[in-house]
Amino acid sequence: CSTLHNMIAVLTIIGYLIGFLLVFLLHRKDWSKGLFRVTRKTTWIVSGLSLLMFSYSATLGHFAYGIIQETGIWGMWMVWVGLIGSGIVPFVFAPLWQSFNLETDNQFILVRFSGRGASILQIFRAILIGMIIVPMIVSMQLLAFAHILEAAAGLSGNLSILLSGAILAVFALKNTFQLKLAHDAYHFVLYVAGLIILFVSFLEISGGLEQSLAYFRTVRPEALALIPSADDQVFWNSFLVLFGIQWWSAQLTDGGGPEMARFTATKSRWDVVKAAALPVVLTIGIDLLFIAMILMSLASGGGQGEQGWVESVFRAVPSQSSPFILLVFFILFLTSAESFLNWGSSLLTVDVYKSRLNPELSIPGRNRVGIGLMVLMSIVSTVLA
Repeated sequence: CSTLHNMIAVLTIIGYLIGFLLVFLLHRKDWSKGLFRVTRKTTWIVSGLSLLMFSYSATLGHFAYGIIQETGIWGMWMVWVGLIGSGIVPFVFAPLWQSFNLETDNQFILVRFSGRGASILQIFRAILIGMIIVPMIVSMQLLAFAHILEAAAGLSGNLSILLSGAILAVFALKNTFQLKLAHDAYHFVLYVAGLIILFVSFLEISGGLEQSLAYFRTVRPEALALIPSADDQVFWNSFLVLFGIQWWSAQLTDGGGPEMARFTATKSRWDVVKAAALPVVLTIGIDLLFIAMILMSLASGGGQGEQGWVESVFRAVPSQSSPFILLVFFILFLTSAESFLNWGSSLLTVDVYKSRLNPELSIPGRNRVGIGLMVLMSIVSTVLA
């Protein structure tokens, strides 16, 4: 059994790399172009799928599992408040992004403000995000995937972190934005396949969704409530604060972030609207699927705490499917981490190094600097983790 499992794991990795390489070969002309934004406009579907894969991370299941286990379905509104923001902001700001067609979202500062203060603010934000915020975010994502790798593969904590960081640094070498759009679409297909395998597996171990719902109606009926109680002032105060912070942040930065490059990649303003709507619609369906799987897991004796999600997943899936599910977790980690690395590198390369230190920087030189910074940020994130 161990030999068969190892063989399946190796074949899974080989199959993934073959698909990855095929996508690379189909878009090989784009590898040296479009490091931070597209040189060829793409379809709204590809842009929308890339937005979706960026917004999901390997920690989503952990977070949702912990919330539903602790409070019930209604606790997910603390997650969905982010969906409200991500669903509204693009419709407000995306047409603006496309009309200016800037290379980085940070350049909006020079459009919105003027003078020396605007220039200082632009440099400060680029350094803050590129050198501090992005490495911190990626380190948290790296640590989360390392915990998954530790639980699924039986590796030690430090080895899992080092291995995850090394893989991320290697993948950073090909992390040009134009190529990433194509790989994100490829990763979405694998992600959907993984969700199907997981859902079917949870149906089998739990006896079905209806049986799981019957269990909750008997044992914890309050956990099935979709709307928080109107009397829960702590929840509503927290919800309104989070929503207000998101909207204030969006207005302060004109909704900028890693998403901007995906909207400027579309062909028209109508495509921008469709690209913004696609991940919102898909997220609703995926979140409902996650809720159903978590309920089935908890009803069948799932583990405690956020790490209980990982334990439940690998307990539910057949052993021959577990390498592929681990690959899906890796895909979620990779697509999100790559997006943040590309964003942080774009700010440091374009808004600091090229604009302030080396205005004559060539495109090949910019690519070397940008990719080098992504590798460096991967290493820093690994050290922080």
